[in-house]
Amino acid sequence: MPPKTTSSSGKAQGPSKQELEAINKYLAQRPDFDKLFNETPVETAPEIKKNSQGAKDAKGAKDEREGNMATSDHHKANLGPAIAENLPEPASKEELKKRSEELNK
Repeated sequence: MPPKTTSSSGKAQGPSKQELEAINKYLAQRPDFDKLFNETPVETAPEIKKNSQGAKDAKGAKDEREGNMATSDHHKANLGPAIAENLPEPASKEELKKRSEELNK
């Protein structure tokens, strides 16, 4: 809206006819929010019951998944790194160099 102009007496003037018409048009088209809020549906008991059934199904699925997980007893079974037995003697550097030359030909 344009700024209000002051009259010769220094008092501000009210809205013009056009501004009043525009305001009235807006108010006529504005939705009735009280009516909209009162018409919103309220969740009923059967729907709540369905949700609780879904929670039970989710808990059952969780229990099934936990059955396949490792327990502390499974981890206690591994006593540490395995020490290999019957290993051949390590090769010398010269033997390793000869072998690498043969493979890289």
